[in-house]
Amino acid sequence: IMPFKSPCHSKMMQLAIQALWAYALRHRNMEPFFVDNGLTLCLLAICQHRAWPPALHAAAAGLLGEMLDEWRNLLVFGEDNLMAFVQVLVDHTNSQAPRKESMALRMLGHLTSVAPHTAPNPPGLVAFCKDTVRSCKGVEVIAGVLTRKLRAVLTGSEHPESPKELPDAAPKQRRHSALQSQSMLWECCGHLHNSEEEEEQEEELDKPPEHEVGVLAVMAHALRVLRNLSTRKRHRVHIAKTCLSVCLRISSVFAACGPGATEQEEDIQNLAACVLSNLATDPDNRTRFYKAELKGSVENAWTCYDTIAARTMGAGTSPRSLRCERSPSP
Repeated sequence: IMPFKSPCHSKMMQLAIQALWAYALRHRNMEPFFVDNGLTLCLLAICQHRAWPPALHAAAAGLLGEMLDEWRNLLVFGEDNLMAFVQVLVDHTNSQAPRKESMALRMLGHLTSVAPHTAPNPPGLVAFCKDTVRSCKGVEVIAGVLTRKLRAVLTGSEHPESPKELPDAAPKQRRHSALQSQSMLWECCGHLHNSEEEEEQEEELDKPPEHEVGVLAVMAHALRVLRNLSTRKRHRVHIAKTCLSVCLRISSVFAACGPGATEQEEDIQNLAACVLSNLATDPDNRTRFYKAELKGSVENAWTCYDTIAARTMGAGTSPRSLRCERSPSP
């Protein structure tokens, strides 16, 4: 079943992948058997084939990521194929299909934080995955995802008709306004329903839950990848160049939710703070934080920087006093 090529076989292939996944979880000897018989390469080929639907891509990427969590399987899979898999995940992240975005970002977050079991050099392997994500333009793709999702939180649409700056409003306020507008429209329509059309609509049985593929969930997955990448010093300047503005905006917007924030909103706020904290520890990012403050991205940008940098430089040292010692870059 797995080598089928016709789009009409996609559902059958998805069910086959789910059955193989269940076998691998139930019997510990099945996974090495699958790897030795080339299943990982078959799954990679499915992920690379753009014609398949998002559900099949997500299932193949999920099973492949699960199998690569063992060092023996990764050795058989090979370094070149691992780099190809990371590139596929970055491409899926940029697909604008919620299911593919969510699965790809979760896989990237896992690869950049946890090494396979029994790996001889876990830190080195995780660092290799982080470098591979950057070389595949993963940081730029994640910045675009965060920008789209933040626009969806604030305006309800990821694709505005004309590029404008994101409005300054808390997510809860936007959701409240949307609910009010929906309620007014409902009253104007006189509660009219077309029962025949409703009966014709079929619910997608394998549709993932909102907490896995929703806007806030994808934002959290993307921020986790950025947090993992920003722990590696060589990537902090590049991440700040690409993602500092959107991370500052996310931190500001979700901080406005106040004590009534949901668990997902608090998670996003904490993840954004972690990314900013990691970026603030790099001295080469001082000018960028200063420019962000002048631009008005967020009022407490340097407060975050002072808190983290003072902890690393020692008590009694204020990074604000060091800003004039470094001339701004052209």
